[in-house]
Amino acid sequence: MGSIALIRQTFADANWYRENKDKSFSKSETLLIEFNSALAALANIENEQIIFDYC
Repeated sequence: MGSIALIRQTFADANWYRENKDKSFSKSETLLIEFNSALAALANIENEQIIFDYC
C-alpha cells in the first residue's frame, strides 16, 4: 500500500513540476524552481504507457 502512495505522489510531483517550471522563469529570481532530472523525465508521462512488473 505504501508503494502505491509513493507512485501517486511522484506523479503528482511531476505534474506540479511540469506546470510550474515555466512559470518560475517569468517571475523574480527568488522563485526559480531547481531543475530536477527525475521529474523532468516524467513530463510526458501522460503520452506514454506504464507497466509495472512485480517479482
